[in-house]
This record gives sequence, structure tokens and C-alpha cells, in this order.
Amino acid sequence: MSFSTTSQESNIGAVTIICGWVLSGLATIAVSLMIWARRLCLVRLGADDYILITAYIMTIVLVAQTTWAIIDEGQGQHVADVPRTQLALIASSLLAEETLWGIVNTLLRISVLLFTKRLFGVIRHVRYLLNGLIVLSLLLGTPTLAENVAKR
Repeated sequence: MSFSTTSQESNIGAVTIICGWVLSGLATIAVSLMIWARRLCLVRLGADDYILITAYIMTIVLVAQTTWAIIDEGQGQHVADVPRTQLALIASSLLAEETLWGIVNTLLRISVLLFTKRLFGVIRHVRYLLNGLIVLSLLLGTPTLAENVAKR
């Protein structure tokens, strides 16, 4: 396999867009099936489900913003090929993407922990462990968000 920089530079943006939207399509199917299964079994949506849906919506926003940045701003190109006038715009887009990524990851961790708590929360030690992990996830996500907001 050849790793010539010209072919990689010309395709990295297209590959990012294709992968982002294909995986978003799979996420749409998974979230839709989760909601349908809950309705079919007459189980109310819990906090974990609402957090997951929020993370899903933010993921779609993130993929759309990344697509826009690649098509309009020139992300996915080598920095030497990007005009100087575009660099500030790319930097602000990267900051927005980093912020969204941090929020989505934090929400997904908390959603998974809440779902696990729903399944195994009857065991006291597991419940305490999961509560501690939720707090740790929040403590990890808060500085990420605060750092990116402070950069603005």
C-alpha cells in the first residue's frame, strides 16, 4: 500500500465525511430501535435514554459542523495548502468541534453508567460504584467544557 501524501491529502476530507455520516446513520437506527423497543415493551424512557438522545442530537450537530468545516473551510487539507485567511476560521471550528466532542463523550459515559445502574442497581456495592463513576465522569467532563469555553 502506498502512502503518498497527495492522495491522502485529497481524500482525507471525503473519508471523514463519509465515515461520519455512515456512522450517524447507524446511530440513528440504533436510537430509533431503542425508543421503539421501549415503547413496544411499555417501558418508560429513563434518564439514561434522554441523555443518550441528547448525545445523539449533539453528535448529528457535530458531524454536520465537521462536514461544513471540511467543505467550506478547508479542513482535511495540509496546513500549508490552506490560505492564511482561513486559519482563524478553521481554529474556531476546531474549538467548537472539540467542545461538542467533550460534551458528547461525557453524556455517553453518563448514559451508559445510568443504564448499568438501572440493570444492576439493586446490588448496593454496584450502585455505590456506579454513582462514583458518574461523579468522576462529570468531574472529567466539566474541565473539558470549561477549558474550551475559556478559550473563546
